[in-house]
Amino acid sequence: MLPARFALPGRVLGLLLAAALGTSCASPPPELEALAYRPDFSRPEETGRTFLVSWAVHAPKTEYEALSEAWKDEVGGTLDAYLLARPQLQAEVGWISSQAWRLQPIRTEAGAEGVLTWWGLDPERDPVLGIECVPQNYLEFEEAGARDRTPGSYFDEELEQFYGIEGSLLWVEIEDSAVREASRLDGIRSIKLGTEWKIRRLIPWDPPADEDDAGADARAGNDA
Repeated sequence: MLPARFALPGRVLGLLLAAALGTSCASPPPELEALAYRPDFSRPEETGRTFLVSWAVHAPKTEYEALSEAWKDEVGGTLDAYLLARPQLQAEVGWISSQAWRLQPIRTEAGAEGVLTWWGLDPERDPVLGIECVPQNYLEFEEAGARDRTPGSYFDEELEQFYGIEGSLLWVEIEDSAVREASRLDGIRSIKLGTEWKIRRLIPWDPPADEDDAGADARAGNDA
């Protein structure tokens, strides 16, 4: 069963998008759809857009890649486990999920664990969904040749602990199982040490209480 953090936003997203878009069935433009196959996790906003587009075009592998390691563990820790859980979210969202790509980033703020971006259909209106992203530091090797294996690892430590610059000398020191695996590759095309942003949770928009309504509730309480 999907964690509550996963299912609830689906209901909210489906209902609000359905009300706003009616029966539109347009697909994302090619340059946007490309994110489902060449994802961009360089910034919180790009990660959120990658996830929404991937959901719209049914690219679950990229959806799963967009999740943080902590969230992956919560849904089973493997792509197969995510695929088993995904139909429940699909049922929550319904047919309107194909329109998720229409959401736009409205504003960004500090989240509980990272950066929270609120997404909606119109910057002049309330958002419908928050996507909180957290930074993940990683090491990745890309194999040369045709096999295209990419062993790698994520690190909790800051990247600065693994490298240093002394004049014209750059040194890197990493002890990790990915390094051992990379030593068995048929050559290495590239080595990446960097930071990417992944989704920690989805948050449904909860509109603030209207001041007039709050005042009426307070008066009703006093009368009682």
